Amino acid sequence: PGPSKVITGRASGDMVVRINSREPPGGGEPMLVFNLFRMQNGKIAEHWDGRNGSAMSAGAPPPPAPR
Repeated sequence: PGPSKVITGRASGDMVVRINSREPPGGGEPMLVFNLFRMQNGKIAEHWDGRNGSAMSAGAPPPPAPR
């Protein structure tokens, strides 16, 4: 993958999300990549990720809004 640029990051309770823009190899439209972490005792307990064009963005329901 090409260079990555952090677009935003947010935390709510034990959940942290980071969204990056990444240039694909060989050029073209930048892709959006997200990383979602569940923290426990100051460490990453679980991790999920996805990018535009993946199964996550192809009809999957959006995640619930932070409380």
